[in-house]
Amino acid sequence: MIAYKLLFASRVLALVAGTGLTAMVMAGPLSAGDDDVVATVDGKPIVEADVKMLEGLMGEALAQVPEVNRRGALVNVLVETRLVAAAAEAAGKGATPAFARRLAWLRDQALRDAYVREVIDTGITDEVVKARYFELVKQVKPEKEIRVRHILVASEDDAKVVIADLDKGADFATLAKARSTGPTGPRGGDLGFFGRGRMVPEFDQAAFALKVGDYSREPVKTQFGWHVIKVEEERESALAPFEEVKAKLRQRMQTEKLRALIDTLRGKAKIEITQPAVQ
Repeated sequence: MIAYKLLFASRVLALVAGTGLTAMVMAGPLSAGDDDVVATVDGKPIVEADVKMLEGLMGEALAQVPEVNRRGALVNVLVETRLVAAAAEAAGKGATPAFARRLAWLRDQALRDAYVREVIDTGITDEVVKARYFELVKQVKPEKEIRVRHILVASEDDAKVVIADLDKGADFATLAKARSTGPTGPRGGDLGFFGRGRMVPEFDQAAFALKVGDYSREPVKTQFGWHVIKVEEERESALAPFEEVKAKLRQRMQTEKLRALIDTLRGKAKIEITQPAVQ
């Protein structure tokens, strides 16, 4: 489906850019009623409600069209779709069993989406999401997190040389930029904050045994190589601010509510699934 959207959107852009069509397709009231006619194709009207519907369906394809041309793009997509659909109807494509199955599936999808919006999405307001957020805040137990830098090298001897330089007063971040083979080297070996169990066991144990400001006096071996580790800071973990997690939390709540709805409907329905035998 997205391929058709992109095809029609790019076609409209070409028309607008090449023929000065913008003035024609943009004509009309800025605040139109749903029944206002925006175009006709062989005498059949396309109304404002059709434009609004398509605007909601186009998604990322519409985002690729400059804002000043979007209404024109929508009208042209509707016109060209109507033309191609009429040609398909004339060719008998609307009378095939395959088309009937596809039409039935598309109807089911539209009904599903409308029902989900009404039953699920509208009930999960910002206030409901915020209440769920504060419930989670109460349940979360703060844990110790540390901010760590590390220098990753290929051998134990290389790690011992790094430790010797640190003992002489070398700056850890500067050494990391110069000698670390890990992806964090360019930023001074900074791994950011993490809690227990987030790193491989050998690294995790060594890091959490250090005090703030201290570095490992012996090389730490993991599956990635040999590490020298320094703890920069420590803190207690906390949930991210509400605004940062609101979208993900809303999506999680929508998924939970949809799953509960489906489970309820499945429980009331008689479902028989016939599958071929496994080879």
